[in-house]
Amino acid sequence: MLRRLSALDWVRIGLFGAGIVFVLTGLLPEDTARESLGRIAPLLLNLDTTAC
Repeated sequence: MLRRLSALDWVRIGLFGAGIVFVLTGLLPEDTARESLGRIAPLLLNLDTTAC
């Protein structure tokens, strides 16, 4: 059964959506978005595996 989303989950979803909109509209260049994601991906993966 699905659990309810917490406030932080909604913030995460909102930030992800805003990022997608910024890339699609050209406000955030795709190359910059890829570069930034490449730098923070290891951190995000580490945080995800340590979450309870």
